[in-house]
Amino acid sequence: RVYGDSTPAFSIALASGTLGSSDTLSSLGTPTYVTDPTNPAVNVGTYKITVSGLARSNYTISYTSGTARGTLTITVAPATVAYTGPNMVSTGSPTNTTAQVTVSATVTVTGGDITTAKVTFTATPFTGTPIVCGPANVGMVTATTGTAVCTFTAPASSTGGGTTYVVTTAIGGSNYAGPSDVGILNVYIPLLVNFITGGGYVNLTNSAGSYNGDTGTKNNFGFNVKYNKSGTNLQGQANIIVRRSVKPDGQPCVSVCIYQYKANALSNLTVTPDGTQASFTSKANFQWWDALIPGVVNPGTGNLLLQVTLTDGSPDTIGIAILDVNNSLLYSSNWIGTPPRTTEQALGGGSLQVH
Repeated sequence: RVYGDSTPAFSIALASGTLGSSDTLSSLGTPTYVTDPTNPAVNVGTYKITVSGLARSNYTISYTSGTARGTLTITVAPATVAYTGPNMVSTGSPTNTTAQVTVSATVTVTGGDITTAKVTFTATPFTGTPIVCGPANVGMVTATTGTAVCTFTAPASSTGGGTTYVVTTAIGGSNYAGPSDVGILNVYIPLLVNFITGGGYVNLTNSAGSYNGDTGTKNNFGFNVKYNKSGTNLQGQANIIVRRSVKPDGQPCVSVCIYQYKANALSNLTVTPDGTQASFTSKANFQWWDALIPGVVNPGTGNLLLQVTLTDGSPDTIGIAILDVNNSLLYSSNWIGTPPRTTEQALGGGSLQVH
């Protein structure tokens, strides 16, 4: 049975010998089924079942090796996990280059003891070694939902004005399994001038391109863009996450495929005089993985062009487009209008800042 489901009814069968014409197995008594009391059938695993309780004076009843043994196998139950942590965290001042970050995730199950689940958070920076936080315990909210939290110290690049992290949340514990989820965390240094930053997501309803995102999914983003001290060169990075149900070759994903675009070859930054709107472009690279197998990252193409426009307003809005080497549209977050073009849309969560 699946963990959390009811134990099925057991039954016995005659292995050898014969019964009288008017007798049945049920007439020999009511069988009792028990598992090893030192190893109760509670969690995922395989358990021996011992049968007893059959007796009749005109029969000799014996069990194989003295007992009749079967097995009960409990398999892992499905679970879903969703990243619910912050999209942006400030280091607190222009001179600080680290921040304490508390990430969180919501776990949903169909049955069983949700507190036996665990969640591991892996924060992978744009470059460098991932930060692993957990496994974190899951606290029960309802019988089928729970929350896990974990706190770690996240460095921010002083050169680029901050660091973007892809935070993977993976379900663990022996009783549950399911696909991971991802979010983007932007740990930024709060510079006051010549700087734009953002982190969050938009909900896709009109995505387009050969690698368009699935309708109803999130397009996560995080970026920091600034000029160097002399004001001559752009510095920073951008991280984009898109979800699709198919691989780049068109074959279906096992669960959902995560498409990641990473950009740090920034070539242009434009800010309006009133400081409310900005746009930037950058060369970008692409890689992808299946959410059920987050440790297997597949290389994709490079030399792509990322185009971002944004408005720091009420609400904040953003438009994201990615072109291939032939200037063909790979991805647009919101492809609408006449003629259609990538159009800014309101954030579903997060924030944009133009300084």
